Amino acid sequence: MLGVLDSIVMYVGKGMKQRITHLNSGVSSCYQANKLHFSGGRLDVYPIAYFYDNSDALVFEKELIQILKPDWNVLLNPDSDKYM
Repeated sequence: MLGVLDSIVMYVGKGMKQRITHLNSGVSSCYQANKLHFSGGRLDVYPIAYFYDNSDALVFEKELIQILKPDWNVLLNPDSDKYM
């Protein structure tokens, strides 16, 4: 897992363990992930942190989005004007 954050990060999301497989299922809340799924593509999904408290997880998710600026997190990406 070393270097995971050096890869191109398309999406940052907080979720339960099932979220890892859910993102590649075609029924994700992320439109772009579903589009990739139905075109035959697949995402490599890596959990990078675990939290006991949902509010801590949300803060961490928002911080990662602001730092990494993933293309698919359009609502929390300060550089994105897509879909707004």
